[in-house]
Amino acid sequence: MELNNHILDGNKHMLEANAELSKANWFFNRINKSKAIESMVKAGDSYALGKDYGLCINSYLDGLKVINNSPDILINFDICKTALGYISMCNKSKIKVNNEIFDLLNSRIVGYLLENKIYNMIVNFYEEIAINYELLDDIELSLKYYQEAINYAEIRKLNTLIIKFCKKMAELNIKNNKYIVGSKHYRECGELCLKSDLLWANAKVYLLYSLILKIEEYSEEQMKEKIIEFTNLDPKLANSPEYNLINGLVSAYKLKNIAHFNQVIVNNKPNFDSHIIQVLEKIKNNIANE
Repeated sequence: MELNNHILDGNKHMLEANAELSKANWFFNRINKSKAIESMVKAGDSYALGKDYGLCINSYLDGLKVINNSPDILINFDICKTALGYISMCNKSKIKVNNEIFDLLNSRIVGYLLENKIYNMIVNFYEEIAINYELLDDIELSLKYYQEAINYAEIRKLNTLIIKFCKKMAELNIKNNKYIVGSKHYRECGELCLKSDLLWANAKVYLLYSLILKIEEYSEEQMKEKIIEFTNLDPKLANSPEYNLINGLVSAYKLKNIAHFNQVIVNNKPNFDSHIIQVLEKIKNNIANE
């Protein structure tokens, strides 16, 4: 019953919005148009509480379209929050973000956030857009926006978020069969983790992943050099299980030891990222097919 009341509230706000918008269009009244937008946003909020995400998305979108087509309406923080909420809700529902919202974001919203130095929200926007493209299997555009998120996260030194985005970029490049690029992003994750004692264990894993992605691409000599680089980053890495594991994998690859790869996969399936398990499976299968 409570959920139905939220939907009813949303419907009421949309009726108010449409009435205000009709008056605004007739009298060219900016104030009434602003009231219409406010009612559309309230409707979206009510629909979200009622868990009708389709109606929520449409209500937010209606309001944002009015803003996009009304250059006289000034962007403010509430409008930015609504736009971010809209994109997040699209991701929740796996729906493509409307192109007009990209126009609004690029032409006015980011400008407002930059002017007011609200970099965290810019990071949030680009992350949500990257997720939207990822949901649509547009890997190249997803990578582009994750990089934009990193660019603004670096301004505030948001290292935890930068690691998160670099990891996503590594995974997307693996999906795109670009292992060397993925390796670079995992290494970036590892180096950032090394700067924080709390994340040292994560650093070892990310650096291991970066080396696993190079096993098939690099010669044995190149791999030895990369493993030395691995230990030069921190002397403690030379005594780590990850150091022994990568040496074992390189040796097994040279000897075409399928059993060793299979054992690593079996032993580490619960611990390794699924993308890395897939890479190890692929290496194992490539050896078998040689």
